[in-house]
Amino acid sequence: MTGLEIKTLAELHTEDLAIEDNQAVVFINECILMDLGKDAGVIASHTLDAEKDTWVDLPRSFLSVFEIEKEGKPTPYYGRKYGAFYDGDFDIRGNEIRFAESGTFTLWGYVMPPAFTDLQGEPGVHEILHYPIAIYVASRAIFWDDEENPTAQMKMNEYFMHKQKALEQLAEIQPTTSRIRMVRMRPFA
Repeated sequence: MTGLEIKTLAELHTEDLAIEDNQAVVFINECILMDLGKDAGVIASHTLDAEKDTWVDLPRSFLSVFEIEKEGKPTPYYGRKYGAFYDGDFDIRGNEIRFAESGTFTLWGYVMPPAFTDLQGEPGVHEILHYPIAIYVASRAIFWDDEENPTAQMKMNEYFMHKQKALEQLAEIQPTTSRIRMVRMRPFA
């Protein structure tokens, strides 16, 4: 959905209250950047050269790192690949990282979704989250119009419900590997 479509959908939930374009952009960004953040599931990679025991700056958009690959190694330096776990040595403090060895590393992790700037474009999050974002925009527009209106809180509760369902769907979609299940079975008699 484009931002305009999200705004139109939000207006269907506002009881004939029109939402201005600039308000829609602000409310969409508020939802994406302030509420969803890491939950939006936006994944990116960043390659950096590191010297042993030297702090290197991470991009400001990185929220967490879930896998690190070292150039020239077939297995991950850190993280899971095809169900196996490898544990490399590194420290993260604030927005810096350091490694126990020198090399070129590619970091994979969750990043802050990009800011939304134009109603003609699409938000940089998965489409499953577009409907909950529209409900959020509706709630904020109702609250903006009348702080005493109980419908604003009802819509916000509806947003949290739809967001949770969308995040559950995303959790099923996103993993590229799955853990091996160990099941106990009774022996055959």
